[in-house]
Parts: sequence; structure tokens; C-alpha cells
Amino acid sequence: MARPLYDWPPVLVPAKALVSVSGAVQDGFISRAGYENDVRIPGGRVRLEMDFDYRNGANLEPYSWLVSKLKGSLFRVPFGIWAWSQVARNSDLDLPAGYASQGIPFATGAPFSSGLGFRFNPTVETAGTALEGENHIRIDESRWPGLLRYGKFIGIGGGCFHVEDVDRWDGDDPLVTVSPPFRRDIDKGEFVSLRPSIICKATDVSSFRSMFESADLVQPGKLVMMEAVVEDYV
Repeated sequence: MARPLYDWPPVLVPAKALVSVSGAVQDGFISRAGYENDVRIPGGRVRLEMDFDYRNGANLEPYSWLVSKLKGSLFRVPFGIWAWSQVARNSDLDLPAGYASQGIPFATGAPFSSGLGFRFNPTVETAGTALEGENHIRIDESRWPGLLRYGKFIGIGGGCFHVEDVDRWDGDDPLVTVSPPFRRDIDKGEFVSLRPSIICKATDVSSFRSMFESADLVQPGKLVMMEAVVEDYV
């Protein structure tokens, strides 16, 4: 039986956020001259840090639910609902400001959904294959050219990856190096999300808890979420 997976409440938007990959280091040796020779190798997990502003009583039910549900639970946090520079934004896509929140257009000027279940998510496709444990793959970016940039996060095969390098000099389709490495084989033609989600769980629930103040004000504390590698969702 698969573990329950909860969607992050979209009303709890962080005031500040940073996504990073911890990476891995292979211990080296110290030379006679005292130089260290540690070597960075592919590995690690995606880490999400969030800080929050004060919130009023209008939308505190999700917070009240979250403080009891957070410990040990798995959450899907979609980066696309927040205007982060670490994913493809509307300005990158040359789209209107409200386009992302309207969902998939059913017709010209008409939204298909509220943007939660069928929210707009720009995608490209893999142009090559990659084996489990590899960290590079060719991607066909013709649908959204030029949006694959180092420093951005993308989603492939249920995982979230940090783009470390984009080589456009060899062939028509760029060779993209990512971190962490792929946790399963990736086939040609798989969707690559330019606004990925991360499946994660909290590392310290107590730091997020905050008491209710007068006038139903609350300021959630800092929250650190670490990528959860679960076989059911890879």
C-alpha cells in the first residue's frame, strides 16, 4: 500500500525560499604541501528551505491542519505556484502575469480549471535516454527554446533535479547535466517539467510551529524540507 501523499496548501506561500542540492563529497587525502584533495561527486538530495510572514485569520485553517500533519508525512510541493527565479517564470515564457494560476486554457481567454489540479505546467521532452545513476541526458527544447539554464530546477521521471550544465555545442539537442543523479532509467520522449514538484518531508517540525496571537495572527517559523526518495513515487 502506497504511503499517503499530501499536496502542499497553496495558500501557505513562503516569503523567502531556497532550493538546493546537498551534493556528495568523496574524501581524498592531504598532500605533503598540505593541499586537500576532496572530490565532489554526483549525489545528495534536494533541500527546500522556507521562511514565512505573518498570516491573519482568513486562511489559518491550512496552517492548523499542517502543524498536526507535518511530522513524518510526505508532501508534494509544486514550485510553479510561486514566482521563484529557480524555475521557469511567466516572464521567461513571455506569458501574461496571471496565466499560471488559470490552469490549462479550455478556449481563448477561458480557464479550464482553478489551476490546482490542472495547473499550467510548461514541458519539454527528453531526446535521449539515461540509465539509473547517470546524471546527464539530451533534451529537446524546441517547444520552449532557451529555458534550460544552469541553476534552474526541472522535473524528470517523478524526480526533481538541479541543472548544473547545459552543453549546446554538440548536436541540435542540448546535453543537460543534473544533480542528483537519476534514480531510475529515463526513456526517450519522457516529459521534462520546467516547473517541477518535489516530494519531501520536514526535518524539524518544532521550528515551524507558532502560537496563535491576538486578532488570529500567526507567523510560522522556518521550515526545512528534504527530498523523500519513495519507490511508489519514483
